[in-house]
Amino acid sequence: MILLICLSMLYSCLVMINENGYRGLTSKDLAYIEEFQGRENIHTIDNINNLKIYEINNKILREIISQNSYTWIHLWRPYCSNNNLQFMEFYSNIKERYDFLNFEFLLISESYDIFSIKKKLKISPYSDLIFVLSNSYYGHKLPEIRSRFIADIVSNSMINPKNSLSDFVFKDTFLLYAGEYLQPEMLDSLISMN
Repeated sequence: MILLICLSMLYSCLVMINENGYRGLTSKDLAYIEEFQGRENIHTIDNINNLKIYEINNKILREIISQNSYTWIHLWRPYCSNNNLQFMEFYSNIKERYDFLNFEFLLISESYDIFSIKKKLKISPYSDLIFVLSNSYYGHKLPEIRSRFIADIVSNSMINPKNSLSDFVFKDTFLLYAGEYLQPEMLDSLISMN
């Protein structure tokens, strides 16, 4: 009996390895998830008291990118301790800083890890929308999610980024930059040169 319980616990743990966590969401967790239907349908953002995480796919990403002069996409794995929390305040203020340029910033989680997202938000608040790569479009295996995401966003670009990159900046629909942990100074340079 004990062996059976141990094996079932081991099996359930192995099933979720290298996945986005969608298959492990409870009904309570699912209440935090909504399909993104445009900013015009969102009236308040309160990531501390009323967290909402918006599912996004390539079609929606393309629409957002095409509607803005500049779009910065930051991929985020909230359960990773090495993700740059020091820039959360910068991320919160980035759109305001570049508002005159029709600028959009998208913080996109690769996982549905509600616990880790809430934990990170308590440490370093973020005051804009939080997105997650849609399980129904990208699937649930992290390597495949990232590969498909990158293939989709660079499909019309001459840049061929590695799958480990986390930051992508577009000028209109042209990919200007693909890198890891874009620093504020580098963003300033990219915008001033274009």
